Amino acid sequence: MDSSDYVVRSPGGDGGVVARPFGVETLLVPVCGGVGDLDSVYTLNEVGTIIWNAIAEPTRVEHLVDAVAGQFDVKPDRVRQDVAEFLEELAQLRLIEVSGVAR
Repeated sequence: MDSSDYVVRSPGGDGGVVARPFGVETLLVPVCGGVGDLDSVYTLNEVGTIIWNAIAEPTRVEHLVDAVAGQFDVKPDRVRQDVAEFLEELAQLRLIEVSGVAR
């Protein structure tokens, strides 16, 4: 994934994902045919929540890195690595789409 790539939540062809804030965390529950799969409930920490909220619209990876770095006292290289790893996990779960252009 390149820093100039755009990331956006997947449109949810299989029913989507229900996201519920829970303090500074967010619970993601993929919905299949109107029924939640309780084996696939994901909890996003504060950083994951910042990213999830930011990708409601197509957003460049570099913007996500800047948003996280602006909130926490962490070295930029570490932020880039952590954001990339998190986005890879979301992509593997098919919760996001990655593209070289904004859609």
